[in-house]
Amino acid sequence: MKYSAKNRIESSYRLRNKFFYYVILFNFIISIFSMCSKEYAFEKTNAEYDFSKLRIITNLGNIEVESIDIKEKQSYKNPWGRAKFQNNQIILAKSEGNLRDDVYFDRRENNFHFDGMYRIRKDGKIFYFRSGYQWFHKDRTYLLWVYWIDNKYPETEGKMYFDVVSVPLIQKGSVSITTVGDSITWAHYGQYYRYKLWQLNTNYRFIGSRTDIFGFGHEGEGGDVTPYVLKRMDDIVPNSQNYILLIGANDIKLDSFSFEKTFNNIVTIVNKLKDKNRYCRIFVCTILPCNSEIFVNKNKMTIDDYNQKVNVLLRKKYSSGSVKRVTLINTEKLFRSKKNYLDLLFWDGLHPNHIGYGLLAQEVHKYIDKQ
Repeated sequence: MKYSAKNRIESSYRLRNKFFYYVILFNFIISIFSMCSKEYAFEKTNAEYDFSKLRIITNLGNIEVESIDIKEKQSYKNPWGRAKFQNNQIILAKSEGNLRDDVYFDRRENNFHFDGMYRIRKDGKIFYFRSGYQWFHKDRTYLLWVYWIDNKYPETEGKMYFDVVSVPLIQKGSVSITTVGDSITWAHYGQYYRYKLWQLNTNYRFIGSRTDIFGFGHEGEGGDVTPYVLKRMDDIVPNSQNYILLIGANDIKLDSFSFEKTFNNIVTIVNKLKDKNRYCRIFVCTILPCNSEIFVNKNKMTIDDYNQKVNVLLRKKYSSGSVKRVTLINTEKLFRSKKNYLDLLFWDGLHPNHIGYGLLAQEVHKYIDKQ
């Protein structure tokens, strides 16, 4: 039976949701065994919100909370100095059932989702938080990678009233930046990507139709492949002065795909971004190295082999600087130049860890400030 292009796209989206579903399950299981690791922690920021412009999107009502876990981590030395890190989660009571978002990245705002800010009212006190992951496990809904605004949180469990709210982050910078890509742009320590850039230059202003746990806008979606980015081009903000593109790491999992197709799609994405703003700059990052062999194509090519071949074509196309308003950032070379570059990666061998994102931010910052 032959499928239409529409059917193939719908099938691809179902596969992406299924893939991302299992990625999060894997992440959760690993987190249970790695609570003592610094890899699952967040540092506090000094980013501020304008609560005078708070807008209530919807009321989620009274929800029974079984546990609020605040995990203070031991400080350790890194390129950003000494810092405390946290691994926070909210576990909802079994009686509440499954409250996680059933379709990731569907842009609904009336539920728990990756872009939202939430207000809790309990015992006359008010608390705000964002969450980077969610999961339904052992008949309970887990909100993971929780970032408590101003480090204030309920000290006891029980019934709490939840609202989905919108509160703008105060960004005074004049240089607008939009990071475009997959989970490397957004998930895990990708939440830190923009914050690290902002630390390097507080004149940066991050915009996008998505929001990370620190309130910075972005255009990253977990599990994305180049065809999906092309499909959601209309949702990507049109008024950014700078687009940072890092995409292609997941394309190997697609059927009937090749590194040439990935390269051609990236070129098309670049051209479409240029069309959004004729004065913008596009920074194309080469795909980062990894040590994962989870994904292989029909020719038994590993994900790292595949991505290296894409990078060869990207360097050939953009490294000379001959394409107007497009700059190549050879982030693959940057990582591989380090003696133990695998130490820059998260436990999954694909995403950078906290140190890796610090290195990535330094390199991107260097190129943006050259312009």
